Amino acid sequence: MKTFEEFKNEIFDALKNKPKDWRDGQFVFNYIDEAFGVARAVQFNTRLDCFYDDSKVDDFIKESYDEYVSVEQSYEEYAFEDLDHLFEEQKNKELEFYRAFMNYLQYECVGHHDTYISAISEVHNEFVGYVKGEWIIKNNHPRIKFIVDSVELTANWFPLDCYGVWQQCNGIEGDSYSGYLLFPKSKDEFFVVKFNC
Repeated sequence: MKTFEEFKNEIFDALKNKPKDWRDGQFVFNYIDEAFGVARAVQFNTRLDCFYDDSKVDDFIKESYDEYVSVEQSYEEYAFEDLDHLFEEQKNKELEFYRAFMNYLQYECVGHHDTYISAISEVHNEFVGYVKGEWIIKNNHPRIKFIVDSVELTANWFPLDCYGVWQQCNGIEGDSYSGYLLFPKSKDEFFVVKFNC
């Protein structure tokens, strides 16, 4: 954020190159409006207007600076609060996922550790929990019926990799996917990961 001196000096430096047929107040108003986007707010909120009255230029610059500071501070507070919250939430979800995944690998995994680590390494993951699944055969291939968020889904089972996948295409051109990875804990219970890639 600019100091008042920087703000004022920028305007007066630009004023040196104003079109010859423009009044000082006309140029200052338009410059502040274009460069900082606060001239009309000052005009509306304070009824101060230097556009037709050059004698009000200094007061208009001061009021414009106050409005500029107010807008910048509210934007910074909102942006940083919002970003801090989002980053903190994302960090917590990632930590929750990795703790749960490491616990699963160490104590409950019945499949291939390296394959599972590889499966999660290229996607954004979120731990869903342990979910019961029902084995079915469809088109001569093993599948797992499971329920997440009250929705019944059927995952494809990949016997060589020893895990299940349910996914859907999100992108218009098929370039974005989301879904669930199911890593077995027992015959009918799975460590479920929600993924996006």
